[in-house]
Amino acid sequence: GGRRWPISTFVATLGFLTSLIYCSVQGGFFLLDAVDMFVNDVALFYTVWFEMACATTLYRWRDPVDQIGLVSYSIFNGGWVVAQLVGLLVGQTVSAGAGAGVGFGIFIAAVLATAFVGKAPTVAPPGFWANNAILSRLWYAAFYSGNQLKRDINRAIWIKGNWKLHWGWPVLLKYVTAPAVSLVLSFAYPKMYAGNYHRDPPYLYSFILMHMVLLFISACWIMPKFLDFLVPVTRRGEGKYDVMPRVVIGETPVVHLSGVEHGYQNETSYDNAVTGGSTSSDGAHQTKIVDEAPRQEKNVL
Repeated sequence: GGRRWPISTFVATLGFLTSLIYCSVQGGFFLLDAVDMFVNDVALFYTVWFEMACATTLYRWRDPVDQIGLVSYSIFNGGWVVAQLVGLLVGQTVSAGAGAGVGFGIFIAAVLATAFVGKAPTVAPPGFWANNAILSRLWYAAFYSGNQLKRDINRAIWIKGNWKLHWGWPVLLKYVTAPAVSLVLSFAYPKMYAGNYHRDPPYLYSFILMHMVLLFISACWIMPKFLDFLVPVTRRGEGKYDVMPRVVIGETPVVHLSGVEHGYQNETSYDNAVTGGSTSSDGAHQTKIVDEAPRQEKNVL
């Protein structure tokens, strides 16, 4: 509590001093207009895209890596990012059709590589995805993080008649909204030259400044411990939970007597679960068997 006022004072003072440049009678308004344009065209869209990418890719990423391996997981999600980057670059420099072809080609190649590279999961995915190892690897690489975020959120909000998030929410975030936002973001670069802004110092300053902001945002999302100095020491342990694949935060995992982990057999079973045990159809109480200690993970999203 005692450290809040110096931090707040520093941030407020820095913001005040930085904004003084926009109060200048000569050129202040034009500089503000230039900064505002690329805040909207670059920083805003990148922030939204990066949030969606982290929420559906990095959330509890150790779970899928534990199940299918780092190589398989990295191939798919790295391909997802590279497909957008290269596809948009080709689309803006060559043609929209060429960009779409390159982007989808890279993504399809990543999907095929993921399907045949990596180990077979020991915790079965839900439904049809559990039919074979290829489908299981694809589910863990493509859908696990977003689906698990949805389940963890639903456990917290689905009480007293509140609506729960639909299974399609994380799918739309990663495979529809995020690519659409990156497409809009890409228009800022041809606009820089089409409007001759690269020859105008205020706009060039704004363009460079916003890319420095992008680097700062990326560093803070990927390595959030940079911000630990803002959090009191006594509260730095908050947000750390014991987790296992396909197990909702705060629940006990289910392991078959054979020693093979299975998590919950369907995506809604956790809603009626009781910590430490469950009730079978004949009313008998069944104890959940756990044969390994859950991993501790910090939830940063």
